[in-house]
Amino acid sequence: MDRIQIQQVVQNLVRNAVDEISLCEGERHIWINISQRSDERVEISVADTGRGLSEEIKEKLFQPFVTTKPNGMGVGLSVCRNIIESHGGWIRGEDRSGGGTIFRVNLPISQE
Repeated sequence: MDRIQIQQVVQNLVRNAVDEISLCEGERHIWINISQRSDERVEISVADTGRGLSEEIKEKLFQPFVTTKPNGMGVGLSVCRNIIESHGGWIRGEDRSGGGTIFRVNLPISQE
């Protein structure tokens, strides 16, 4: 596993969450969690209390050049998906219970 690439994925997800909550009023929270899902897999999640994902964005969330940011390029999540899939994992974005968004990254545990 390339730790630098995984770090870049987590940094991108956190940066996206920070950008999202900065647009919202009220309580602003970001949660980062790492948990072992089985003897062979680990899950990293980044959740926020932002606006959540519109239905339109959900359908093309990981496509290149899709963005909700005024000055965004729309390549961050596409690159994240490519990195995670190249490591034998998957990434998903979904609505968080109570509002906001949660991104889940599921990866195999390295045996090294």
